[in-house]
Amino acid sequence: NDGQLGISAATEIPRYFKSLSTFPSAGIDANNNIFLTYSALNELEFSGTQFFNKIYAINSRDGGATWTNPTELTKALPSLECVYGSLARAVTDKYRLIFQLDGEPGGIVQGDLDAPGVNDIIYLDVDTTGGIGIGEYQLGVNGIKSLYPNPASDMAALEAIITEADYYSIEITDVAGTVLKNIELGNVGTGRLSQSIELGDLKPGMYFISLNGGGMKSVKRLVVN
Repeated sequence: NDGQLGISAATEIPRYFKSLSTFPSAGIDANNNIFLTYSALNELEFSGTQFFNKIYAINSRDGGATWTNPTELTKALPSLECVYGSLARAVTDKYRLIFQLDGEPGGIVQGDLDAPGVNDIIYLDVDTTGGIGIGEYQLGVNGIKSLYPNPASDMAALEAIITEADYYSIEITDVAGTVLKNIELGNVGTGRLSQSIELGDLKPGMYFISLNGGGMKSVKRLVVN
């Protein structure tokens, strides 16, 4: 991504048993223009052990003879794994994509054999009005995007997208709905939110982590072991 090969070892590549650019998905509009999305390794985003995959898009208006340069669609989700994209086949004024968002590169059932965690299925729409090129886009998500590791023991990392500046707080409740902890975040602006949550005083079990503010409440399940 910066003109230099930043991969120093094969272990830095998430093991999907695919190429460095993979999971293609294509759609076409009424004028037979072709739109293609795919996941590719981003050498500028590193988890500490592996590089993250991000979602990119290209398109063609001459039947595939020539293509635009790639545009990353997931810039608003830095340091998160974006894979398994599926593009709606019929493209109108927008083309619509769903994909899996993960706090760590790789998978749990083969390859890396990462610890189990909770992933998100994200909806993204890209505005193509006014031309074939990819225009402004907006994530169809708001609130908590990932909570990892999950299960966790002493600490968990919460990642969220804030689309409305407001006063926010994080609440931890047990399965009975009892509030066990409230973390006041104060005034938070729009963009990405990263927050560490201490869990050392919680007994093993299932809990619910909620992000409150901006007229919404976003909840994720967390297992403490």
